[in-house]
Amino acid sequence: MRIASIRSFVVSFALAAAAAQGPFTSVSLTSAGPSCNLQPTGCCAVVSAPTQMLATLDVTQSVLSIAVPAVVGCCGVAVPVRLLAIGTAPAVIPLPAFGQGCTLWLQPAAVLALVGSDTFVLPIPPTLTPPLVFLAQAAAVHTQTFGPTIVTLSAAESITLQ
Repeated sequence: MRIASIRSFVVSFALAAAAAQGPFTSVSLTSAGPSCNLQPTGCCAVVSAPTQMLATLDVTQSVLSIAVPAVVGCCGVAVPVRLLAIGTAPAVIPLPAFGQGCTLWLQPAAVLALVGSDTFVLPIPPTLTPPLVFLAQAAAVHTQTFGPTIVTLSAAESITLQ
């Protein structure tokens, strides 16, 4: 009798876990345009690198997280604001104020701002079904104690949720 109860519990737990999982099981990124401006390093001997955009999918909670890491805390360099443009249509929008050749590679349907963190957490509505494809491009606003404020853009990515 006790083994039957344990089996019943295990089966119920497995069914509940499967029901809690959203319809999406994976995320992939494909380049949709190059990055722009290397991140500043202030007075430190840190090599400049492009701003990146990294995506992870929590399949249990149906949450897409998009991190925009950047060099911070080095000789007065800070990133007080990160931006994320999301859309479905490609575009070529020059942004010369951000630097030579800087381009927004998508027509934004939304622009999200983030202060105090490097990760955008995007809950996926349960009404959406796979595949879901959209474009995203991130920006980081870099401030420096001994230099100008600089905006850097990540590469644009086509994000596919399966």
